Amino acid sequence: MNQPALGIKIDVDTYRGMECGVPRLIEIFARRSMKASFFIAMGPDNSGRAILRFFTRRGFLKKMLRSNAVGMYGLRTALSGTLLPARQIARSFPHLFRALLAAGHETGIHGYDHVRWHDRIPSMSREETEREFESAQRAFREVTGRDAESSAAPGWACSPRQLSVQDESPCVYHSDCRGSTPFFPLMGGIAFTHLQVPTTLPTLDELLGTGAYRTAEELTRYYMERIPLASRERIPRCELGMGELPGRAGMVAIQKGQAGSEK
Repeated sequence: MNQPALGIKIDVDTYRGMECGVPRLIEIFARRSMKASFFIAMGPDNSGRAILRFFTRRGFLKKMLRSNAVGMYGLRTALSGTLLPARQIARSFPHLFRALLAAGHETGIHGYDHVRWHDRIPSMSREETEREFESAQRAFREVTGRDAESSAAPGWACSPRQLSVQDESPCVYHSDCRGSTPFFPLMGGIAFTHLQVPTTLPTLDELLGTGAYRTAEELTRYYMERIPLASRERIPRCELGMGELPGRAGMVAIQKGQAGSEK
């Protein structure tokens, strides 16, 4: 009998998120005997450079004001990589990687330079893309002693060149997009071999951005009503393209219509 199933995916983008957020989540999940997938930016925290999105991404300023980004992340993070030096995220906390693995959580890579990937990966050359992905893998090997088996694209930013590089990596799957079900991607007319496990539910700031959900009870009810049932259906092959989502600034990779299925 199918049971409600929810996979928890946590993207760690900043030094402060790694330093303060991850230890708290480890404790919370331990109390509830829960496991999660942590995707961690492996390089420098250049969060301050995201200020350029004010001029390049429609709705970015509104998102920052709505989420109180400076209050949530702190002034140190808001200036990181600009007026203040960028701090290494993964290499600064090898003990937290050990704690995550010891607790049975999955760990994967969330790009190397989160801001650079988020803003530039769709236009990067094959060589630049290889360097970005391998830099993340190299840092992961340095911290954990093994290759990462999974990755998640910062900002759900994708390109055919990136998917090609990932197909040649030791990873087993990737979580690079928004969608409804695991699938094998088809992008730019190329069929890729690594499985995509998309983010299926909107983020909290996206729901708040629609203005339709204002209380904790409304938000909780939204998520609980949409937890999918476990399924054993065949894995489809689907188009992957960049598009917009309600409540989110900029373009993200989105699972499109089904093009076939594979076992």
